[in-house]
Amino acid sequence: MLADAPDALAQSHDAINAANVRDARRLARKAARARVRRIFVLYFLSALCALICAARALARLEHAYASGSFAFKSILARKVVGKVAKASKTAAAKPWLGTTNLDATRALKTIKALVLANSTCVIEVMSAIVAAVAASALLRALERAEEALQRIGAGNRDVELQTTHANTAGGIWSALKRGDESAVRALTIESDGKCLRERGPVGETPLHLMLLYGGGLNIGDSAQLRSAKMIGERWPDIVNDVYVGDEYFGESCLHIAIVNKNRALVELLLKATPDTPGLLAARATGRFFTRGQPCYYGEYALSFAVSTGQGDLVEILLECGADATARDLHGNTCLHLAVIHNQPEMFVLVCERWQKRAVKKEDANDEISLEDIVNADGLSPMLFAARSGYEDMFNFQLGRLCVTEWSYGPVMCQRMPLLDIDTKQREGRSALEHIVERGHMNLLCLPLIQELLQRKWDVYIGKLFYTRIVQILLFLITMTAVHVTSLADSVEQFGLSSTVSHTAKTGILTVVIAQLMYEYRHRADASGQSVVSVIFCCTYLASVASRTFIEHELAADSFLAFAFLSAWFYFIWLFMGFKSTGHFVIMVYEIIIDDVSPFGLILGLFVVAFSTAIFVVLQPVSNRSVAMFGDQLLTCFEWLTGGGFEGDVVENAPRGKVLMIILLASFTILGAIVLLNLLVAMMGDTYAKVSENAVAKWQLERARIMLSLERGIPRARRDRLANSVWIELDGERFLQVQLVDGKTALEHATDD
Repeated sequence: MLADAPDALAQSHDAINAANVRDARRLARKAARARVRRIFVLYFLSALCALICAARALARLEHAYASGSFAFKSILARKVVGKVAKASKTAAAKPWLGTTNLDATRALKTIKALVLANSTCVIEVMSAIVAAVAASALLRALERAEEALQRIGAGNRDVELQTTHANTAGGIWSALKRGDESAVRALTIESDGKCLRERGPVGETPLHLMLLYGGGLNIGDSAQLRSAKMIGERWPDIVNDVYVGDEYFGESCLHIAIVNKNRALVELLLKATPDTPGLLAARATGRFFTRGQPCYYGEYALSFAVSTGQGDLVEILLECGADATARDLHGNTCLHLAVIHNQPEMFVLVCERWQKRAVKKEDANDEISLEDIVNADGLSPMLFAARSGYEDMFNFQLGRLCVTEWSYGPVMCQRMPLLDIDTKQREGRSALEHIVERGHMNLLCLPLIQELLQRKWDVYIGKLFYTRIVQILLFLITMTAVHVTSLADSVEQFGLSSTVSHTAKTGILTVVIAQLMYEYRHRADASGQSVVSVIFCCTYLASVASRTFIEHELAADSFLAFAFLSAWFYFIWLFMGFKSTGHFVIMVYEIIIDDVSPFGLILGLFVVAFSTAIFVVLQPVSNRSVAMFGDQLLTCFEWLTGGGFEGDVVENAPRGKVLMIILLASFTILGAIVLLNLLVAMMGDTYAKVSENAVAKWQLERARIMLSLERGIPRARRDRLANSVWIELDGERFLQVQLVDGKTALEHATDD
């Protein structure tokens, strides 16, 4: 048996290599999916044809019978019924013939009458039968094609295929699965290591499976790991082989050993490999390791060690030459992965070891700081933590940035650099902008961030806020005063009042155009409030255009109505800046989004269902129309909002009064009582949820208002107004904070 092993293994290697297996499975899946799609299209067309033919035949029969053109009365009444009567007499005279002849004669004569009366109907019926039979056959073929697709492996069944292959493939696969060291040694020596180049269903080699089955055990305690050690010592070039299947593409033996937290195996692989840089540079980029998956560890071996929190392995890999600046497909370094997996110790360890290695180099001054490397989205680890909402890692990095100036007993003075924290300190978005944009209330409530926001509010943003409220209120009052009179739209009056109105209208139009241009310039920072502002500007301009150029008064007033609504809604948004009223504005918004919207969908379906039922009961077929059905929808909605229906609805019903009583009673109970009370209960739950986080939500909305106001003023003016917020040392801005017992003044005020 072993004598034939080399030839068998050679054939297996030729047939099952990495590229061929992957490409063959892809082609087979593609062909199977195409077959399923073709059969489904044919099945759908056949079923549709059967349905259409049957519908046309039934419609023709119904029409012919109703109009008498089908000759049911003339043919069936005179001929068929006459033949039936004659046959009945014959059967009575000759009882030995039985009733079979009578039934057969009746059926034959009836069919003959159908054929003679309208052969088109018969053709349609036969076509429907043929199409239905074809659809049934295609349905069975579709089921067989889907089963074939599943056998090929259309979904994420790679793990199952790998397990099946290891148990049924024989050769070295079965030997390593059983942990048979002697068989593994014999097969590898007999084939001179060629069997180690075989590939399984997911592109794995036998060595990969040995490490998987060995897991985190000591090498001496696992037969698979002992076999792997023997292979690494005898055929070291096998160590650098990686998975070639789509699911685990690029995964090496070193990746497996790191994830299994097997330090001895990691050291063994690094010692055995003839190409250490190549092994360290292997990138696991398969679907299993993509961003968003549980095992997104950053592709490189060093990132794997950082993500899994193994400091000893991090040091070993760095000593062997691992590159801490290497970035994966998303541009993330090992520090970004430390942020994702909440590994502050690994963050510090990598920075310290990398800094020590940089100091030893002659060009240490040119060495880039790990904490300044940005990913594909332009985010450093600090900004990445802010944008993604990783509270612990963001707070940890804030602490690393802070510098202690002095301490005196329980009092400590710290300064925090604002380069990446505050708005517009460099190109791109700051941490504060990312936090507010993504709505990370947990990060916004951090003491240092709250201290920065409160300092800016007290120094200059609060003044801008109150000024903005007064400006918008005056604008709304002016716009209301202008448009509730007809003076601004008159071209014949040129008195003082008319002149003032025209001047105010021109000023309003100028403000609207300027606001629209502002929103266009800041479209990258668009928010819900920006959308409301754009709607106001567009509807107001449409109103002016309709009144001036089209001279359509109704259209102009319709646009003006929407403009007024949008303007006042925008003004209401500013009330979120007040702690006393912001809570209620947020609550209204949450109720509309979370409660009213889904409830409106359910209510609409409920009204349509009962409106349809009531409509078909009240109205006969001859009186039905789309317009009448629309009236019934409005009537049912009025019944629902008005608390029920009037008593004369049943009395005036032209038919089906008993059924109407049942329908209307059900409608009243389910609609006016159950659904509306359910809405009240939902609003109560939302009120309780919002109340729990009322302060945090208000702080978030106030921060959004602050950023919006900051964007509305030039940078030079903003820096001049905010000069008291920070201190400037060596050209860099810092926020200086005094802590008492490790807490800011705001924290002490909150505790009190």
